[in-house]
Amino acid sequence: MLTVAQAAADKLLFNVEGLKYVVTTLPKGGLDEPVAGGEWNPREVRTHLTAYLDLQGGILERVVAGESPFPDGFSLTEFHETTPDGGATGVSTNLPDLLAALAAARDRLTNALGTLTAEHLSVPIRGGTISTAIARWPAHVAAHGLHIVVSFREFHIGPFTLNWLLPISFENQDEQAHQEAIRLSGKALLDELEVGEE
Repeated sequence: MLTVAQAAADKLLFNVEGLKYVVTTLPKGGLDEPVAGGEWNPREVRTHLTAYLDLQGGILERVVAGESPFPDGFSLTEFHETTPDGGATGVSTNLPDLLAALAAARDRLTNALGTLTAEHLSVPIRGGTISTAIARWPAHVAAHGLHIVVSFREFHIGPFTLNWLLPISFENQDEQAHQEAIRLSGKALLDELEVGEE
């Protein structure tokens, strides 16, 4: 696998596992509570990301086949805006089914990453190239994870979520603000625990 593709695949695997951990350890009722960054709840975020990763896997498969990255008539704006779940239809909202569907979409994308050659990296797509696009995709997953984590104080002192999300260099100022909010909230929680032990 190309170095840039391997780096994207590794980050993708790590970020999807992070999401799986967060969503499966939410407090009772948390799957249906709106999270930061929009009106979606964690259940809808999972459904959106399944459709998103499946879309990117399809893009790479078409590029490798020598076809246009997007199918005829496709609108990325409509994909994101048509429904709250990011354009996915007919998808079960049962958590085990969501987890299985997300894993299948992740595998489709990582398998497609493994088929890229150096020539494919320069194919133009959305104002950039395949090379710049595949570097962005894992960050999109992490950003949604950040929106969930900042919305639930329980995660703000969790070693896994802190080691996963705080070291990432997000470009979006809202996501940088979420990182800072988690840092400050985590410090406050630790201070509360220390006071309780005195």
